[in-house]
Amino acid sequence: GSKVKTLHDRIAQLVEDSVEKKKSQSVDVSSAARHLGEVMEHLSQLKRGLSDQAVTLEAAAMRQDWEKSLQLGITRLEEMNEQLRQFTAKKNQWISQDELTEDHVQVLQQDLSRLVNQKNKFQKSILPGIQLSYDAFVEYFPKLSRPMATPDHLEARMESLSRTAVRFQENVEARSRELELIKQRMRWEDTVRQALLYLSEQEAAIETFVEEKARWQSDTQSAIHSDDDEETVLRTEWSNIYSSLKDYEEKTLVPLQKRFESLVDESNNHFNNTNITLLPTAFMKKMQDVQAAQERTSYYLDFSNQVVTQRCLVSAFILRTAQLEQSAELIREEFIATKVAGGNAHIAGLLENHTERLEKFKAGIDDVRDHLATSIPYP
Repeated sequence: GSKVKTLHDRIAQLVEDSVEKKKSQSVDVSSAARHLGEVMEHLSQLKRGLSDQAVTLEAAAMRQDWEKSLQLGITRLEEMNEQLRQFTAKKNQWISQDELTEDHVQVLQQDLSRLVNQKNKFQKSILPGIQLSYDAFVEYFPKLSRPMATPDHLEARMESLSRTAVRFQENVEARSRELELIKQRMRWEDTVRQALLYLSEQEAAIETFVEEKARWQSDTQSAIHSDDDEETVLRTEWSNIYSSLKDYEEKTLVPLQKRFESLVDESNNHFNNTNITLLPTAFMKKMQDVQAAQERTSYYLDFSNQVVTQRCLVSAFILRTAQLEQSAELIREEFIATKVAGGNAHIAGLLENHTERLEKFKAGIDDVRDHLATSIPYP
């Protein structure tokens, strides 16, 4: 560039000198001037050509920078996609097992957190850098000696990178949602274990209540002062067991059933049209186990209530028969005393005077036999 300028300056000086000489001498320099003009035009064309070449070289350098950053971005995306593929394979293998452990979830969480961090770095730093490099490169197309629009194949490569990045982000978000569902499954299974333990303990408590307190024994020596007190104590204790169980059902078992249904719906919607399931057969059976345990406990609760009723009615039966025996003994003693004192005439008078009393005695026997005895349940 500097040499061309020097040559240009020298030619200009030569023209000027020629003009001055023409003034002092009668010399024809028109031909030389014409040739010099042609030389100047060629020099101008040379300058434009060199400027165009400079722009082209700069554009080539910018394209090289963009190609390099683009390839680095593609490579980085491929690496992250491979990590995501390995994560997905591991996750699918573990969720298909009957039992998920906290260690499994912790490993998955750590792997996914690393992927999320890499994704964020790619989106906030690497991808914008590639875009800036691309923008700087395509600015040269209008500046070329033959200006042109950005070629479609170059735009297509950038669009392809962007689409791949978007798909990767969507896949990471989907895996994040799946991991959240896995955590919910773990929490649900933990509640199931607690529920089965509680129901088992309740069943045992009801059985103990029946065997040690509620069931009537022929040799039972009750420390309770009266039958009314005995029934009150048994009914109160049974009511406490009933209230505790119903409260647990309302606060734990009903929400557990609803959360199960929600998990099934969310899992089906998320994994729709795939052969992957978050909830294997063993998981589904756990809800059936809870329902069976709940039904069994409810059955024992109803059974224990019948036993309490049996105990109370048997006690009432024994009390009533004891009272009737006392009445019968009094009547017998009066008959014996009357017979000894006055004979048959007095007995006839006694029967006449105690007709109402005997009728009540007979009605009491009928009531015990026909109503009280027949109402005693045998669970």
